[in-house]
Order: sequence, then C-alpha cells, then structure tokens
Amino acid sequence: MKTYRFRGPTARRLREERGLTVREVAAAVGIADGTLTNLERGHQEPSAPVYIRICQALDVDPALLREAREEAPPRKKRRGSGGAEAA
Repeated sequence: MKTYRFRGPTARRLREERGLTVREVAAAVGIADGTLTNLERGHQEPSAPVYIRICQALDVDPALLREAREEAPPRKKRRGSGGAEAA
C-alpha cells in the first residue's frame, strides 16, 4: 500500500527561493507560523486541504511536495496459537 509524506524541506527551499517568509505563506494558507515551520521541518504532516493551500501559495504542482512510500500490508494474526504448548 502506498502512503504519501509531505516534503517539508522541499517546501522550505521553494519558499525561500521565491523570497517568501514563513509569515507570508502561513497567512496565505491560513495556519500559524509555527505550524508551517513544523511542517517544513517534518515534525507534522498537513491535512489534505492545508497541503493543497501550501502548493497554491508556493505556485507548485502538488506532486512536487509529496513523497510516495510503500508500506508493508498489515500482518494477519495466526489462529489457534493461543500460547499454550501441547504436552
């Protein structure tokens, strides 16, 4: 199963290249400055609406700010191994 992670350091680089401050982008997105900082540092993941607004504020294709990751499927529990050993 694929999951996606926000590429915070890439967002920060793009923001800086565009000469935008944390305050400007956070205001455009509608989040606190500290939240944007945490997103850029990878300490938080944005909700889908916030992710889209960040992409719009930076004028980038949303695919540029996400990283696909493969996750192993959940392991199934074995039945019948109730922990007791047969004598």
